[in-house]
Amino acid sequence: MQVNLPPVLTAPTPLELCDSEEITGPNDEIERFDLTSKRTEITGGNLSVTLQYYADLNDFMADLPIATPTAYENVENPQTIYIRAEDITTGCVVQDQSITLDLVVNPLPSPATPTPLEVCDLDNDGFAFFTLTDKTNEIIAGEPGVVITYHETQTDAQTGSFALTSPYENITANTQTVYARATFPLLGGGTGCFAVVPLELIVHPTPILPLEIDAIVLCDDDADGEALFDLTVNEAQIYGSQDPANFTLTYHTSLADAQNGNAPIGNPESYTNMGNPQTIWVRLTDVAAATGCSRVGSFEISVSQGPNLTAPTPYVLCDDLGAPNDGQTTFNLILKNDEITGGGQPNLVVQYFETPEDAQNNTNAITPADTYINEMGNPHVLYIRVEDAITGCVETDLTLTLVVNPNPEPQTPVDPLVICDDQDPNTDNVFDLTQKEAEILNGENWELSYYQSYADAVSGDPLLAIVDPQNYTLEQTSQTIYVRATNQSSGCFEIVEIQIIISPLPDDSAQIDDLTKCEVNSNGTDVFDLTQQEQQILGDEQFDLGYEVTYYTTADAAMAGTPNIGNPTAYTNLTNPQEIFVGIEDPQTGCYIGGAQSFMIEVLEGAQAFAPTQPYVLCDSVGENDGITEFDLGSQSEVILGGQDPANYTVTYYETPETAEEGTNALPNLYLNIINPQIVYVRVTNNDTDCFATTELILQVEQLPQLTLLDEYRLCLDANGNPIPEEFGGASPPVIDTGLPAAGYSFVWEVDGVVLEGENGPSITATTSGSYTVTITEADSGCTTTVTTTVIESSPPITYDAILVNGAFADSHTIEVTAEGIGANEYEYALDDGAFQDSNIFENVQAETHMITIQDKNGCGSVTFEVGVIDYPLYFTPNEDNINDTWNIIGIGEQDPSAKIYIFDRYGKLLKQISPTGNGWDGTFNGNPMPSSDYWFQIEYTEQEVQKEFRGHFTLKR
Repeated sequence: MQVNLPPVLTAPTPLELCDSEEITGPNDEIERFDLTSKRTEITGGNLSVTLQYYADLNDFMADLPIATPTAYENVENPQTIYIRAEDITTGCVVQDQSITLDLVVNPLPSPATPTPLEVCDLDNDGFAFFTLTDKTNEIIAGEPGVVITYHETQTDAQTGSFALTSPYENITANTQTVYARATFPLLGGGTGCFAVVPLELIVHPTPILPLEIDAIVLCDDDADGEALFDLTVNEAQIYGSQDPANFTLTYHTSLADAQNGNAPIGNPESYTNMGNPQTIWVRLTDVAAATGCSRVGSFEISVSQGPNLTAPTPYVLCDDLGAPNDGQTTFNLILKNDEITGGGQPNLVVQYFETPEDAQNNTNAITPADTYINEMGNPHVLYIRVEDAITGCVETDLTLTLVVNPNPEPQTPVDPLVICDDQDPNTDNVFDLTQKEAEILNGENWELSYYQSYADAVSGDPLLAIVDPQNYTLEQTSQTIYVRATNQSSGCFEIVEIQIIISPLPDDSAQIDDLTKCEVNSNGTDVFDLTQQEQQILGDEQFDLGYEVTYYTTADAAMAGTPNIGNPTAYTNLTNPQEIFVGIEDPQTGCYIGGAQSFMIEVLEGAQAFAPTQPYVLCDSVGENDGITEFDLGSQSEVILGGQDPANYTVTYYETPETAEEGTNALPNLYLNIINPQIVYVRVTNNDTDCFATTELILQVEQLPQLTLLDEYRLCLDANGNPIPEEFGGASPPVIDTGLPAAGYSFVWEVDGVVLEGENGPSITATTSGSYTVTITEADSGCTTTVTTTVIESSPPITYDAILVNGAFADSHTIEVTAEGIGANEYEYALDDGAFQDSNIFENVQAETHMITIQDKNGCGSVTFEVGVIDYPLYFTPNEDNINDTWNIIGIGEQDPSAKIYIFDRYGKLLKQISPTGNGWDGTFNGNPMPSSDYWFQIEYTEQEVQKEFRGHFTLKR
């Protein structure tokens, strides 16, 4: 017998964890313990010993071990765990209540989450140095035994790695979070437990001030060196693009006060300087930053003396030259600047304004000042502002009065001075320019001077004036003289233009046609309108310019211009023929010439044209029935001459009254009219005197009756040749109807050239085929027309058939249809419900019973009949779904209903004989269903009167 010793156990030290895992909540004093981590300490490293752990003594006594000792959550703090050991080699067990393991959950530090650590950024780059330790006491919050370290990342803080030194410069611009680790240090007897809190680092921008702030300079109005300053006028410059709502701006009299924010000036909008000059310090503070970031700057204030000025004299100008006096002109105000400032002071800026308020406020300055127009009145006062550009001092007490004197207003325009050209090269053309003085002055007493150019007249230089205006020689055909009218009291003037013209005499070189009057049975006198020749006398240019023509009976009277014919539009000739003389005057210049031109007036024997009392009427016998035919115009000449001798007169015809008057483009005697009815114009010309007369002739074409016959009619016949109705209701036999009334017309009908006696109405019923002709005569005009049409015979199919071209059981099926009838034999064919076709062949026809329709194309009827395409199905499925449940030969019933069909199994056993007109084989033998397999058949049938036999096989599928 062997006695084994029990395992030797050692009481372990407590198993301690920090309360870092929130199992039920923060600081719940519950953690997950790995109890097995104490095994080596308990067993001394004996691997043959196994341990079980118990939550309390009761479980130990009841042998209820902890199920998951590697992840045990304590139920109290501290808690004693009981241990049972067993040597798996010897089986010895130790159950010693003194061997226990204490579980301890140590608390974590309780650091406070600190407020952000904020600093000012002097260079505003987003980076600055932070004294991290400034937050240590805030984080510890009075908790004893706690040590604080700072880390850039939360991971470093958790592991206690890479502690930061202070001061620390942020590495992320503007804002960055670092982490503070609060620890109970082991070296100080602590538990080593720690907690981590974030610390936000904030870099606040420092306000920006301009490097230089504008000085404020005020003018000294009482020479005491003091002035009341508004220090805030520089605020916009100080703030720049920064939002004033985010800052506090204060003003100080010393740098120290500005740096410390002490003693700000209480009322900077109304501050009296204490020295001249004086430095004002400004402090700009960021109110949004907890640190109160600020920056300090300065500017200078000073008091300066104002400019010394002279009140200007009134600025007087004349009204605008060449325009009506309106009291307005253009002033160059800049010309008054030196008078005001005394000259030699370039630092003084002179501006002009419409109102004193604008001058004081420096608003709405007149610009540009060198082209100002006094639109506000005459005289007009402007307000002057003079500013010293160096000191900024301003003077606004001066005014400038603008005055516009009126120019003389001579009578314009002045009528030209004109003399007629006597065409004598030895004579000078001398003008008295002063003839127009009374017209120009119009009662005024201005001084007049005469010049050859506008520029000379404007200059008013007496050396450039015309010396003797009463005897001025013109060396060209025309010239403009410029007269300067001057108001001697104001010196204002106006320029007037006078045109001096040497006017040529009217042109009297035109050749004038003689003026004749035609008169039937003339006595040699008549009334003439002499002015008919006026445009020819003047020519186009003088006519358009309105030159005037006068008429005379002698050349001397024409040269003298008197006496003239008083009523040239109704002048009765004194002799036949008679010479008439003319004179021409330019109404603009009064220049006249006469006696060189003349023409003859003469009364000639005329002609007469008598209008026909009736139109010239013909039937429409040329081409289509369109109202156009050929007229013999010459046949009407005798009527139109009305008894005048054809040897002495010529008759011609025209399409328009204009060509008849002109005698141009005469029509040929044989003429096709262009409209119906049409008026042509007839000219009768006296061959001796060329006198003529015109009249009208009406051409009228009687059109033939308009018929409505068809080109072709059809007559439907049955098999016996008797007429039958058209299939769709049309008339048969057809009625050939002219569409004309019986009254007013006569009718003659023919068939194939044979007159039909007794048929004399407007229509006829055609009972036979052939060529039908009708001749129609209109009773009133006697015009006739003949029309021919054709009647054809047609019938439905009388004999017809359809055969299978390939025979029964072919690979593909073709049906050929034949049809015969009476007459045209024009048929079309349709298979089942398909469209009609001209071909009588149907290819690739499916095996089954089909309907064939044969239809007469002329509408005389159709027939429909059945035809069977014989074949057999390759399979059937007798499964009682009403689809392919039986098998039979297709199409044989219509062709040979007595055919015999036998069905065999694959071994040749006869299973069934079926009828071609029956339901077919249902796949059974003696009432029992046959299996899926191939089966054979034999058919005995007659095709086209030939006895035939065919064998094949098919499949039964289940």
